[in-house]
Amino acid sequence: MYKVDKIRVASFLFILLIFTSVFIKMNDTTKATVLTKTDEENKMVKINQGDDIQEKINGAKDSSYIVIASGEYIIDEPIVIQNKKNFTISGDKDVWILGSKVDFQIFMIKDSENVVLKNIKACHKIDQETGNTKITPKRKGSVVDIENCKKVTLENCELEGCGVYGVYAVDTDRLNLFGCYLHDNSWKALGLFNKGNATNAIIKDCTIVNNADFLEKEGTVNIQFEGTNVIRNNTFEDYKNKTKR
Repeated sequence: MYKVDKIRVASFLFILLIFTSVFIKMNDTTKATVLTKTDEENKMVKINQGDDIQEKINGAKDSSYIVIASGEYIIDEPIVIQNKKNFTISGDKDVWILGSKVDFQIFMIKDSENVVLKNIKACHKIDQETGNTKITPKRKGSVVDIENCKKVTLENCELEGCGVYGVYAVDTDRLNLFGCYLHDNSWKALGLFNKGNATNAIIKDCTIVNNADFLEKEGTVNIQFEGTNVIRNNTFEDYKNKTKR
């Protein structure tokens, strides 16, 4: 009888041990799920009308996904993305970023890696005082200025008018233009420069039209065209005869 009781106790303890192990594992899994959701929430940054875009970007960590709410945003100085990794800025529906003058870039992306700018429309407003006279140096009037970066992707972006360059990139090893619309830029649609190694660019499913010129490049720049691109009417005459927005 005593022996039977010992077996029953041992069996009970074994079952209790299994139950406890399963409970602890389920509890750890629940905690991990909560942590994952919290991490995802921390990485999502929302920008609404009235928010300071630059302040939000400065406060965002690497691997953040920034969503700009639909609407027009007028800026008086460049939006700077610097020293960021795996960083995405995306417009929600129709987002226009408008520079109040032509003597600064709309976006500056510097010293960063794997930055994505998507679903954004950007241009300079007409400067009534200067009539949007070209500025020096020309790169200061770019719509997007990219410097010393590793892999920058512009996806479904519209970069319009009065920007001296639609995209100016220097010493950036990889530039992807996917589904972008570059038009009515007063110097070149693209300015690609590499003083060190090489810039490898992919232009895929883009429309690049009615700019004063298509491309200026210097150094080792390799361009690969993919998908269906529309590249035409990129002369000064085409630019002069454009229909203004």
